[in-house]
Amino acid sequence: MPETVRMTTGKQDLELEVVEGTEDEKGVDISNLRAKTGLVTLDPAFMNTASTSSSITFLDGERGILRYRGIPIEEMGEKSTFAETAYLLIYGHLPNRDEMGRWQYLLTRHSMIHEDMRRFFDGYPMTAHPMAILSAMVSSLSSFYPYALNAKADEYRDITIARLIAKLPTIAAFSYKKTVGHPFIYPRNDLDYCANFLRMSRTVPPAPCAWSDPRRPTCSPASPPASARSGARSTAAPTRKWWRCWRTSASGASPPRSSSRR
Repeated sequence: MPETVRMTTGKQDLELEVVEGTEDEKGVDISNLRAKTGLVTLDPAFMNTASTSSSITFLDGERGILRYRGIPIEEMGEKSTFAETAYLLIYGHLPNRDEMGRWQYLLTRHSMIHEDMRRFFDGYPMTAHPMAILSAMVSSLSSFYPYALNAKADEYRDITIARLIAKLPTIAAFSYKKTVGHPFIYPRNDLDYCANFLRMSRTVPPAPCAWSDPRRPTCSPASPPASARSGARSTAAPTRKWWRCWRTSASGASPPRSSSRR
């Protein structure tokens, strides 16, 4: 018999189911509380609330645990590339050789943005925060790829996922370059995902980066340091998270606690 918690409000008794997660943590399911009692809970800092049930990520900040699809983040950091980790999060398993080859191809071939989008950057002042530019530019992608709104079709969904991930380093690098007044550096197909981002962020025409190995960039000391500034529709949904991170970093507050459940 499942474990329950009894709640009494006035003359009404309510049985709330106790749910158990993959790490043996327990929680009370209050999803029907308002419907059955008209009451809601008050937990301003989310200190007593698990925000979601997820098969993708398990997070316990107090114990320093982060797992992607059950794999510890430290193991992913040591043994996997960014592209492999992204594939794992999206599709639920690490790619085999053929899948990885296809995935790398998509991330490389779709790294360019439409030239009309590049002109959008001219409208932003140098004082604009890179996170604000990034959010607006990603939202505008849906204007250039309207069929991406058909997220229920596998062929459109998969190419939209790859296109969004592939173009983010270019948009992010351009956003940073705009704030420092440097010319934009276009991506190269002979570099991998992370190397391309570093090159586009760090290179300036008078002191280009020397790439002896796509995974080991060696840049001139005169190159500007990269800046790690942070703070619905497939191309619009991620922007909400970036705005949230931007507000959090600007205020100095810690992000709300979340925990994943099975």
